[in-house]
Amino acid sequence: EDYRIIIVKLADRLHNMRTLEHMPPHKQQRISRETLDIFAPLAHRLGIWQFKAELEDTAFKYLYPAEYEGMKRQLSDHRNKFSESLTGSQQALEQKLNDDTMLAEQGVDASVTGRLKELYALWQKLHVKKQYRGKLDMLNDVVALRVVLDIPQRPGEP
Repeated sequence: EDYRIIIVKLADRLHNMRTLEHMPPHKQQRISRETLDIFAPLAHRLGIWQFKAELEDTAFKYLYPAEYEGMKRQLSDHRNKFSESLTGSQQALEQKLNDDTMLAEQGVDASVTGRLKELYALWQKLHVKKQYRGKLDMLNDVVALRVVLDIPQRPGEP
């Protein structure tokens, strides 16, 4: 019933993951595996995306260091292309939403945010689906957009 203790445990685990470099390798591996199996999914279910992403990426770094560096390098090589795609898509979507007369008539405010997906999520996708052959530039969804609509409450509605 009280989620606060779970949030405190997630924050504690995030702090532990940030200081994992000071531990021996066997502890880094054990804690990282536990983090991927238990804590990251828990953060995901609670909707704490920032925690989930950092927990996964940090655990990925310690469990699969070579793959982590490879993904980091691939993302770095294509960062400009993905950033341009993200910016262009975000601006086009914002413009389309701002020009929508129905949304304007209803007094709906729309905001669009964008991000590059996390290393661990990209790595998982590349290795689960063999059609990508481990190449980041073959993925279609390296960037993500989120649209939030602020719909005003009408008089008499709950």
